[in-house]
Amino acid sequence: QDDDNAFPHHPDVAANHNNLGLVYTALRHFDKAAEEYRHAARQFQATLGPTHNHVAACHFNLGLTSVSQARAGGMLPGEADQILKRASDEFAVAQRIWEQILGAEHEQT
Repeated sequence: QDDDNAFPHHPDVAANHNNLGLVYTALRHFDKAAEEYRHAARQFQATLGPTHNHVAACHFNLGLTSVSQARAGGMLPGEADQILKRASDEFAVAQRIWEQILGAEHEQT
């Protein structure tokens, strides 16, 4: 169950959700990983603001998880394309945040 009100909003709680996402991705439990990254992003937004680097990192991790899921195979025709589109959308969100933080001309954006 994804209940953002079960615990107080705190960056450490968000970081733990992000770390769980990493573990679930490594275990190839992609839906659980995505759930944890989304939870972490919401927690970071609530505590650090919507344009914080940690929020961007969560979206980037969501994108990477989607790419891993698409590469894992075993999908219906066209499903991988939808998952890769979702990855692209998450990477775009991360990039927009990083551009706001660092500027569009920064070498890391």
